[in-house]
Formats: sequence, structure tokens, C-alpha cells
Amino acid sequence: MSISDNIWAPDDQLMIRYKGILDLDGLYRVIYDWFDARKFEWHEPNYKDKHPTSGGEQEIKIFAFRNDTDFIRVNYNLYIHTYEIEPIIVAKEEKKKHLEKGRFLITIQASFEYDYENRWEDTKFHAALRDFYIKNILLRKILTYGDKMEYEAHNLQETIKQWLDMQGKGNQFADMY
Repeated sequence: MSISDNIWAPDDQLMIRYKGILDLDGLYRVIYDWFDARKFEWHEPNYKDKHPTSGGEQEIKIFAFRNDTDFIRVNYNLYIHTYEIEPIIVAKEEKKKHLEKGRFLITIQASFEYDYENRWEDTKFHAALRDFYIKNILLRKILTYGDKMEYEAHNLQETIKQWLDMQGKGNQFADMY
């Protein structure tokens, strides 16, 4: 069995809360382009669409991963939950566009997965060697790589916020790595 390691100690996630007019198709496109530019594979294992009396509600889970080495895999879990969604038509640049009005929450979680192909699972001795390799030999690389992955996760958060016009243009982590 592979070993998973969260990159953030006390808070294990980044969150974005938004209320207003949004384009869910455009949000999907932004997230897909971000993962595609960084060579991630991504899957959408869960998609729930609920229609209560007070507006629509959707729950979407996205799992993305990239095999960085033969031993380390980077995983991202995104959870998108929309509330009180109502379709509206907006006239933008003399064109009518179908958008949604409501609120949503995006949660971003990032983690490492070691020995994702379970090559070191044959015997207890191999498992002990794997643990020694992770805790002693790979430790510096993991710590350095954890920073890079944290900046990457913040970049995803900033990209989504910029697309939603929630803040000014630019990224505080742009010059890192």
C-alpha cells in the first residue's frame, strides 16, 4: 500500500468562497487548463446535481495527479460545492450569455503519495527499507519539493480568484521555482 503525506501541517486545505454571478463552464475551463499546462491527469469521480426548492445545488469532486518520479506522485483533490444556483441571462458585449447566480465553495487539498506502484510491498523488509528511504534519504528532497508544491497549490487558488475577479492581477509566488 502506498504512503500518503499531506503538505500542510495544521490546515490541510485552501478555500475559496464566492457569492455572485459566475460561469461554471468557464470555471471548469480555467481549472482544466491549469492542470493541463502542468501535465496533470485529472478525473471527476463524483458529480451530484440537486434541485431543491430554493435553487440548484451541485457537488463536484475532481482528483488530479502527476507522477513526478517512479516513487513520488503529486495529488490534488478539489471539491466544488455550489449553493442556491439560479440560471440567468447576461448581455455582455452585445451577446446574451447564460450564466449562474449563486454562491460556491472550492476546497483545494494537495498531498504526496510515495511508492504509488506498490513496488516495496512484497515483504516486511522491503517495507522497512521504503520507510528508511523516505525518512532519511528523501527527506531533504521532500521538504524542498513540498515548498514547490505549496506554491503550485497557491497558484491554482490565485488563478481561480483572478478568473472570478476577486482580487488584483498578479501572484505573490510568481517568482518561486
